[in-house]
Amino acid sequence: MVKKQRSRQKRFAAVLALILAVLLLLPLIATVVTSAGAVTQSEIDALRGNANEIAAQRKELERKLAEIKNDKSKALEQKKLLDDQMANLEREIANIEKQIDAYNALIAEKEAEIAVAQGKEEAQFELFCQRARAMEEDENVSYWSILFSAASFADLLDRFAFVNEIIEYDNAVMENLVAIRKQIEDDKQTLEESKAEVEKVKEQKEASKKALNSKVAEAQALVNEIKEKEDEYAAAAAAIKKEEAAVLAEVLRLQRQLDAQNAPKGDGTYIWPLPAGYYTLTSKFGPRTHPITGKFHNHSGTDIAAPRNTPIYAAASGTVSVSTYGNSYGQYVVIYHGNGTSTLYAHMIIGSQTVKAGDTVTQGQIIGRVGTSGSSTGYHLHLEFQVNGVRKDAESYYPQLDSKFIRRY
Repeated sequence: MVKKQRSRQKRFAAVLALILAVLLLLPLIATVVTSAGAVTQSEIDALRGNANEIAAQRKELERKLAEIKNDKSKALEQKKLLDDQMANLEREIANIEKQIDAYNALIAEKEAEIAVAQGKEEAQFELFCQRARAMEEDENVSYWSILFSAASFADLLDRFAFVNEIIEYDNAVMENLVAIRKQIEDDKQTLEESKAEVEKVKEQKEASKKALNSKVAEAQALVNEIKEKEDEYAAAAAAIKKEEAAVLAEVLRLQRQLDAQNAPKGDGTYIWPLPAGYYTLTSKFGPRTHPITGKFHNHSGTDIAAPRNTPIYAAASGTVSVSTYGNSYGQYVVIYHGNGTSTLYAHMIIGSQTVKAGDTVTQGQIIGRVGTSGSSTGYHLHLEFQVNGVRKDAESYYPQLDSKFIRRY
């Protein structure tokens, strides 16, 4: 009988030892689940701070525009302010998109943390159940029987310390369960708050898009008015023509300078500067009569319709000679390809240009994004080929695409 009781005690002690060993491992297991590069709330707060600065800049631009809005002599200043406002809204939309990405990452991380915590909770609860089952199966064994079966006083002290450790771990199991469940509830609340915030930010993005569309329409109306009422906007119209002539002369000067420096050049082949599918030509190169005013106009390039933010590619390898803003071309880039030939890409989104003067570019490299800055009446790419100071028809450089062009002029 005594041997049988001792055998049960040993089994009981072995079960408890196993449970204690697992409990000792749990903190180590928890440390394995970590998030490298986790998104933090401070990063989102920084993006919000940037958004506040962008909003303040927009208010200041609105104030400046309001001061000169009805002054026809300052039409180009008005257009530049409208371009700046559109660029401001582009930055705002980009900021919001980063916030959305950050919130989505935070939500994914929190969902993963909740899943891990729930797994820990289940494991901890199973340990508690195993502990209870072990006690139930060995119903004749108790802490007292372990103590009173000691062979000596020293053995009693050892058994007392062991029993005390078991009791502490029993309490730890319960405390861990409570803590894990509390953490799960807190994480779920944070998750719901993040989901609510991302919905708010998405609404802000839609509002910013509407504001951008409104500014595009306002800018388009102003440019159309300058073109249709050239007599009333004589100063603005003259300034645009003067600028286009100055740009042509400056490009020729820079070509000669780059030739003298033996700057990197292209191989004489040209690819289409927009993604496949964007072949709608809305304004042809060369002389034409304005459809509304009936006045003669010489269009310096070829206009290709494309949505906002469409990537613009370098038609050929070469060296960037110009990357700046002008009243006529808006944000534009000029690349010299050698043999007296340069390509000009106009009306980009302000700030979207990825190259600066002096940069070497490779054929197909993204150099900017389609916008409507400068003397533009809608989203499109204005493409020019300039050979030794003379503008050439861009269409002639793409005979293989002639069947794909959709001409709407």
